[in-house]
Amino acid sequence: GLNVGYLAYNTTVAPFDNAKVRKALNMAINKQAIVDSFWNGLGVSDASFLPPALGWANNKSVPDDYRFDPKGAKALLAEAGYPNGFTLDLWYMPVSRPYFPNPKAIAEAMSADLSAIGIKVNLKTEDWAKYLEDRNKAPGFDMYMIGWTGQYGSPNNFYDSYYGPGSEKDSGFDNAQIQGLLSKAASAKDSRVN
Repeated sequence: GLNVGYLAYNTTVAPFDNAKVRKALNMAINKQAIVDSFWNGLGVSDASFLPPALGWANNKSVPDDYRFDPKGAKALLAEAGYPNGFTLDLWYMPVSRPYFPNPKAIAEAMSADLSAIGIKVNLKTEDWAKYLEDRNKAPGFDMYMIGWTGQYGSPNNFYDSYYGPGSEKDSGFDNAQIQGLLSKAASAKDSRVN
């Protein structure tokens, strides 16, 4: 199906405003083991932001810089100024969704992986409607689980939701150049955008 689960960061606050920290956290989580444990053979873990059905829109030459590498993650944390780690709140969804079938157990698995590199994780949740509202309120959640079930089979249905205009209230990411490229791609007549 057209479902993708994400771990989102509040990039407006330290230490999540540091790209090395975000990369380290991604490298610390054994995404393939989590998929193998919780999706019963129906999920995949890859470097793409898009579900496999939209794989034609992926650039196959982009390397997976977020592959599972706890040693590399720990080194990146030290480079970023956090050799002893730090504490964060990881918010997990209180409801099962196609992109996160067992949110609490998945959050626990991510927490275990993060603790292996010195990150102390406080797991938190709340009512689903409040969760959706509070993730966007200042100061926002440190890290949280969220996802998307596409309404139609187009890459812009996924990219626009997280990187298009208005998406900055979720992640703090607001880049006019990327938003312009997404707009150009949405109006393209074929899969190539110059």
